[in-house]
Amino acid sequence: MGTRAPNLLRSDAGLGPVGARCADRQTGLDCKAYLHQSLTAPAEYLVEGYAAIMPDASRILSSDQVWALVAFLQSQGGEVTVSGDDIQSVEGGGGADPPPPAGPQLAGTSDPVELMNELGCLVCHQLGDQGNAIGPALTDVGARRNAAYIRESILQPAADTSPGYEAFAGTMPPNFGDRMTAAQLEALVAYLAGRQGN
Repeated sequence: MGTRAPNLLRSDAGLGPVGARCADRQTGLDCKAYLHQSLTAPAEYLVEGYAAIMPDASRILSSDQVWALVAFLQSQGGEVTVSGDDIQSVEGGGGADPPPPAGPQLAGTSDPVELMNELGCLVCHQLGDQGNAIGPALTDVGARRNAAYIRESILQPAADTSPGYEAFAGTMPPNFGDRMTAAQLEALVAYLAGRQGN
Protein backbone atom coordinates (compact mmCIF):
# COMPACT_ATOMS: atom_id res chain seq x y z
CA MET A 1 0.00 0.00 0.00
CA GLY A 2 2.99 2.33 -0.19
CA THR A 3 2.56 5.14 2.34
CA ARG A 4 -1.23 4.88 2.70
CA ALA A 5 -1.03 2.41 5.58
CA PRO A 6 1.58 1.22 8.10
CA ASN A 7 4.07 -1.32 6.77
CA LEU A 8 3.18 -4.74 8.17
CA LEU A 9 6.16 -6.87 7.17
CA ARG A 10 8.98 -4.42 7.82
CA SER A 11 9.57 -1.94 10.60
CA ASP A 12 7.19 1.02 10.72
CA ALA A 13 8.36 4.18 12.52
CA GLY A 14 11.21 2.17 14.04
CA LEU A 15 8.85 -0.11 15.96
CA GLY A 16 9.58 -3.35 14.12
CA PRO A 17 7.22 -5.50 12.03
CA VAL A 18 3.56 -5.70 12.98
CA GLY A 19 3.92 -8.73 15.26
CA ALA A 20 6.47 -6.87 17.36
CA ARG A 21 4.48 -3.66 17.74
CA CYS A 22 0.82 -4.75 17.81
CA ALA A 23 0.62 -5.24 21.60
CA ASP A 24 1.57 -1.60 22.21
CA ARG A 25 -0.78 0.07 19.74
CA GLN A 26 -3.98 0.43 21.76
CA THR A 27 -4.34 0.52 25.53
CA GLY A 28 -6.22 -2.48 26.88
CA LEU A 29 -5.78 -4.69 23.80
CA ASP A 30 -3.15 -7.38 23.46
CA CYS A 31 -1.65 -8.10 20.05
CA LYS A 32 -4.26 -10.68 19.04
CA ALA A 33 -7.22 -8.51 20.04
CA TYR A 34 -5.73 -5.44 18.37
CA LEU A 35 -5.09 -7.21 15.07
CA HIS A 36 -8.56 -8.78 15.05
CA GLN A 37 -10.15 -5.40 15.72
CA SER A 38 -7.99 -3.80 13.04
CA LEU A 39 -9.32 -6.29 10.48
CA THR A 40 -12.99 -6.38 11.47
CA ALA A 41 -13.55 -2.87 12.87
CA PRO A 42 -10.72 -0.88 11.28
CA ALA A 43 -12.19 2.54 12.13
CA GLU A 44 -12.11 1.84 15.88
CA TYR A 45 -8.46 2.86 16.10
CA LEU A 46 -6.35 4.66 13.52
CA VAL A 47 -2.59 4.87 13.64
CA GLU A 48 -1.69 8.56 13.70
CA GLY A 49 -1.08 9.94 10.24
CA TYR A 50 -3.24 7.43 8.35
CA ALA A 51 -6.79 7.75 7.01
CA ALA A 52 -9.75 5.42 7.56
CA ILE A 53 -9.58 3.66 4.18
CA MET A 54 -9.61 -0.01 5.15
CA PRO A 55 -12.83 -2.01 4.68
CA ASP A 56 -14.15 -4.50 7.24
CA ALA A 57 -12.40 -7.76 6.28
CA SER A 58 -15.24 -9.85 7.72
CA ARG A 59 -17.45 -8.70 4.84
CA ILE A 60 -15.42 -10.83 2.43
CA LEU A 61 -13.58 -13.32 4.65
CA SER A 62 -14.90 -16.03 6.96
CA SER A 63 -13.96 -15.82 10.63
CA ASP A 64 -11.51 -18.71 10.05
CA GLN A 65 -9.77 -16.66 7.38
CA VAL A 66 -9.69 -13.55 9.57
CA TRP A 67 -8.10 -15.51 12.42
CA ALA A 68 -5.61 -17.09 10.01
CA LEU A 69 -4.65 -13.60 8.92
CA VAL A 70 -4.30 -12.50 12.56
CA ALA A 71 -2.00 -15.47 13.20
CA PHE A 72 0.12 -14.65 10.13
CA LEU A 73 0.46 -11.02 11.19
CA GLN A 74 1.40 -12.05 14.72
CA SER A 75 4.13 -14.26 13.25
CA GLN A 76 5.76 -11.20 11.70
CA GLY A 77 8.09 -10.44 14.60
CA GLY A 78 5.93 -11.73 17.44
CA GLU A 79 4.44 -14.79 19.09
CA VAL A 80 1.35 -16.46 17.56
CA THR A 81 -1.35 -16.78 20.23
CA VAL A 82 -4.36 -17.50 18.00
CA SER A 83 -5.94 -20.85 18.88
CA GLY A 84 -8.92 -22.98 17.94
CA ASP A 85 -10.77 -21.47 20.89
CA ASP A 86 -10.76 -18.08 19.16
CA ILE A 87 -12.52 -19.47 16.11
CA GLN A 88 -15.03 -21.43 18.18
CA SER A 89 -15.88 -18.42 20.33
CA VAL A 90 -16.96 -16.53 17.22
CA GLU A 91 -18.44 -19.37 15.22
CA GLY A 92 -20.08 -21.24 18.08
CA GLY A 93 -17.90 -24.26 17.36
CA GLY A 94 -18.59 -24.42 13.63
CA GLY A 95 -15.64 -22.43 12.38
CA ALA A 96 -14.26 -25.12 10.08
CA ASP A 97 -16.86 -24.60 7.36
CA PRO A 98 -15.65 -22.64 4.34
CA PRO A 99 -17.35 -19.33 3.65
CA PRO A 100 -20.09 -19.21 1.06
CA PRO A 101 -18.58 -18.07 -2.25
CA ALA A 102 -21.06 -15.27 -2.73
CA GLY A 103 -20.43 -13.47 0.54
CA PRO A 104 -23.18 -11.59 2.36
CA GLN A 105 -26.22 -10.93 0.22
CA LEU A 106 -27.22 -7.33 -0.32
CA ALA A 107 -30.53 -5.78 0.64
CA GLY A 108 -33.27 -5.75 -1.96
CA THR A 109 -32.59 -2.19 -3.10
CA SER A 110 -31.78 -1.32 -6.69
CA ASP A 111 -30.73 2.21 -5.78
CA PRO A 112 -27.16 2.45 -7.14
CA VAL A 113 -25.88 4.79 -4.42
CA GLU A 114 -27.23 2.49 -1.68
CA LEU A 115 -25.64 -0.48 -3.47
CA MET A 116 -22.26 1.28 -3.58
CA ASN A 117 -22.51 2.11 0.12
CA GLU A 118 -23.40 -1.47 1.01
CA LEU A 119 -20.61 -2.89 -1.15
CA GLY A 120 -18.12 -0.45 0.35
CA CYS A 121 -17.18 1.06 -3.02
CA LEU A 122 -16.49 4.49 -1.54
CA VAL A 123 -13.81 3.06 0.73
CA CYS A 124 -11.59 3.05 -2.37
CA HIS A 125 -13.36 5.19 -4.99
CA GLN A 126 -14.53 8.80 -5.03
CA LEU A 127 -18.04 9.79 -6.02
CA GLY A 128 -18.40 13.55 -5.98
CA ASP A 129 -17.10 14.78 -2.63
CA GLN A 130 -17.42 11.36 -0.95
CA GLY A 131 -15.00 8.45 -0.84
CA ASN A 132 -11.25 7.94 -1.16
CA ALA A 133 -8.80 8.18 -4.05
CA ILE A 134 -7.35 4.67 -3.80
CA GLY A 135 -9.00 3.45 -7.01
CA PRO A 136 -10.20 5.35 -10.09
CA ALA A 137 -12.82 8.05 -9.46
CA LEU A 138 -16.43 7.15 -10.19
CA THR A 139 -17.63 10.74 -10.50
CA ASP A 140 -16.90 10.86 -14.24
CA VAL A 141 -16.41 7.17 -15.03
CA GLY A 142 -19.10 7.26 -17.74
CA ALA A 143 -17.09 9.86 -19.65
CA ARG A 144 -14.09 7.50 -19.67
CA ARG A 145 -15.60 4.01 -19.86
CA ASN A 146 -18.61 2.42 -21.52
CA ALA A 147 -21.18 0.19 -19.82
CA ALA A 148 -19.54 -3.05 -20.99
CA TYR A 149 -16.19 -2.06 -19.48
CA ILE A 150 -17.82 -0.97 -16.21
CA ARG A 151 -19.75 -4.25 -15.99
CA GLU A 152 -16.59 -6.30 -16.55
CA SER A 153 -14.72 -4.22 -13.96
CA ILE A 154 -17.38 -5.08 -11.37
CA LEU A 155 -17.62 -8.76 -12.28
CA GLN A 156 -13.92 -9.37 -12.98
CA PRO A 157 -11.93 -6.58 -11.32
CA ALA A 158 -8.60 -8.30 -11.99
CA ALA A 159 -9.18 -8.38 -15.75
CA ASP A 160 -7.74 -4.88 -16.25
CA THR A 161 -5.98 -2.31 -14.09
CA SER A 162 -6.25 1.37 -14.84
CA PRO A 163 -2.89 3.09 -15.41
CA GLY A 164 -1.58 4.63 -12.22
CA TYR A 165 -3.35 2.15 -9.96
CA GLU A 166 -1.10 -0.88 -10.47
CA ALA A 167 -0.02 -0.85 -6.80
CA PHE A 168 -3.62 -1.54 -5.79
CA ALA A 169 -4.34 -4.32 -8.29
CA GLY A 170 -6.20 -7.16 -6.57
CA THR A 171 -7.65 -4.92 -3.85
CA MET A 172 -11.22 -4.93 -5.18
CA PRO A 173 -13.20 -8.00 -4.07
CA PRO A 174 -14.09 -10.36 -6.94
CA ASN A 175 -17.47 -11.43 -5.52
CA PHE A 176 -19.64 -8.37 -6.18
CA GLY A 177 -21.35 -10.07 -9.12
CA ASP A 178 -22.36 -12.95 -6.85
CA ARG A 179 -23.70 -10.66 -4.16
CA MET A 180 -25.98 -8.66 -6.47
CA THR A 181 -28.96 -9.74 -8.48
CA ALA A 182 -28.83 -9.13 -12.22
CA ALA A 183 -31.22 -6.20 -11.78
CA GLN A 184 -29.00 -4.64 -9.12
CA LEU A 185 -25.91 -5.08 -11.25
CA GLU A 186 -27.53 -3.48 -14.29
CA ALA A 187 -28.88 -0.59 -12.21
CA LEU A 188 -25.37 0.07 -10.92
CA VAL A 189 -23.80 -0.24 -14.37
CA ALA A 190 -26.37 2.13 -15.90
CA TYR A 191 -25.83 4.66 -13.13
CA LEU A 192 -22.05 4.61 -13.46
CA ALA A 193 -22.13 4.69 -17.25
CA GLY A 194 -24.26 7.84 -16.96
CA ARG A 195 -21.76 9.58 -14.71
CA GLN A 196 -20.19 12.28 -16.86
CA GLY A 197 -18.59 14.32 -14.12
CA ASN A 198 -21.47 16.59 -13.18
